[in-house]
Amino acid sequence: MRPGDVFQMARTECGELGVSVLRQGNLIFAAGEVSAAQLGSTIQARVPGELIQGAERLFRQHDPKFEFSDLPIEIGSAEECSIQFHGSVSRMVITLGSAMVFFRVFPARQNVWQSR
Repeated sequence: MRPGDVFQMARTECGELGVSVLRQGNLIFAAGEVSAAQLGSTIQARVPGELIQGAERLFRQHDPKFEFSDLPIEIGSAEECSIQFHGSVSRMVITLGSAMVFFRVFPARQNVWQSR
């Protein structure tokens, strides 16, 4: 970190912690539940609810009770997007422009994304 960098911490409605470092409004680093963290003006993170619902509808054509046990997270900018689907011990690194986003997707299935 450099003088003037902004370190931020935020929690989701479920209490998960996300942290980030911004330099002049641009993301330098993010970790934890990045969908809760400030990621600057060019990078967004979210649980892609509409994609999850569509995929579940397809699977339910073969198994009417199907639901994902883990929820993916979508991290993207105007140039690129990545959807990661992993359990609680997985850690992923995505390079978006000059920023490296480290994140962890937790397996708890919570319907927080439906309210967004």
